[in-house]
Amino acid sequence: MKYLILFLSFLTLNSCIEGDGKFDVYQNLVLKDKKSNEILLSPGAYRAQIIVKNKKMTLKIPGKKKINFEIPKDVYVPEQNGSFELPSTLTGQNYDLVGDIQTTYDRGEDFYGVESCSHYRSYRRCTRNSRNQIVWISQSALLRGEQDISYHNESKNTDFVLELLELLTGNSVAQYSMNQTLHYRVVDYRSSCRIWGYEEDRYWRIVRSARRCPPPHRTPPPTPPRKRN
Repeated sequence: MKYLILFLSFLTLNSCIEGDGKFDVYQNLVLKDKKSNEILLSPGAYRAQIIVKNKKMTLKIPGKKKINFEIPKDVYVPEQNGSFELPSTLTGQNYDLVGDIQTTYDRGEDFYGVESCSHYRSYRRCTRNSRNQIVWISQSALLRGEQDISYHNESKNTDFVLELLELLTGNSVAQYSMNQTLHYRVVDYRSSCRIWGYEEDRYWRIVRSARRCPPPHRTPPPTPPRKRN
């Protein structure tokens, strides 16, 4: 099993594309929010965030309302590599959309070493419950140690481009572009945790000092009556 540890905050998991980029507007745009209210954008470059999730594409521009593009259930938007087209009749906006996403991976060198680890080990002790009955309960002690590990680093680079096209001419009136890099630490092997000796000694001191329940008191069976002659 491999374990992924994320170092940067670009996410493409759970059918989601999310990241920060730039939205270049080439002419006056009239877009809509989710309530069909108009959002006016003048030509210029805007900082923006794109989120593609649950069949919805949302463009967030600071100081503006969210711009929503509906994605029909039967339309596939690739998460890693590929292109897509969304006509205005499907998105609910006044422009056609064309998009492209390209993803590449780079593997780094392998590393081998030893790292600290820990795990819980249970033991039993005696106590009284809410009804004042003497009972056994389980508790856990955290023990520390070390384990062997081998891993390598990976980089994931994603380029995402989204263009808005004018309906009559097909000319590009705006373009959103995003480039994000995500760095992974991929663990290829991890041994079991070897508990340090002094931690083993500490565990057994805990076990020996735990309160013991007394043996259950057994009532002797009644003596049968003597038979009369």
